Amino acid sequence: MKPWYLLLIAFYIGLNACATHTGMITSTHPSIPEKKYAYEDIAVGYSKATYLFGIGGLDQAVLINEAKRNALANYQLKSNQILANTTLDIKTTWILPYKKVEAVVVADVIQLGEDYDISYASKDLLSTSGARNGMKPGDEVIFINEKDNQLVTGRIVDIMSRSMKVFYTSSRGHYLLETFDDEELFKTKDVADIEQRIGYKIGDTMRVKTVDKNRRFTEEDGTIIGLNNYRLLYRLPDGTLKTHIH
Repeated sequence: MKPWYLLLIAFYIGLNACATHTGMITSTHPSIPEKKYAYEDIAVGYSKATYLFGIGGLDQAVLINEAKRNALANYQLKSNQILANTTLDIKTTWILPYKKVEAVVVADVIQLGEDYDISYASKDLLSTSGARNGMKPGDEVIFINEKDNQLVTGRIVDIMSRSMKVFYTSSRGHYLLETFDDEELFKTKDVADIEQRIGYKIGDTMRVKTVDKNRRFTEEDGTIIGLNNYRLLYRLPDGTLKTHIH
């Protein structure tokens, strides 16, 4: 194919590729005395639909309901817990003739005081995404922001064939969705099975080899702060974050 054909195709895709965001916040702050409740956590739900020539996928109302259902599945409410301050964000991406619509529902989990009696029947809701490598939608994970070597906390919202989609808040307070390889995400909780298998635990100190400024090998003590099925995440005394295959 001649180069100008490739340029023409790229120009066409560029003209027809775009993304839009829409959002909504419902402020459902509990109308109860201030000392009778506490903000316990957040619940996050995600859903997506794809269309080709406008055919396929779910309509928007069903898409939003699925995201809400996944939020409830990812965070099973306990007695005297309710959801409040729900935020809905919808991202639509077009690369004609292809369109993808993603919906994210985020809500505060409110823990009411003992004066209230709210209970839920066992629903055993399952997320529309599966689980893999000891991780599932709703799990809290950490990862390294490669730009500044800082630790970021997020929630898994979708499990795909070879990657996972994570919801997190940027340093500027923006909600973001990003796709990561499995080995880039680490758990800090519910890792007893991994700890037993590899012989290391969160908080353990391990001797690791590093390269100094003069490109000489040296050894330092690193503190393990996260685990997955492939790697350890540890912090060196100077604050630098590193990973190591276990």
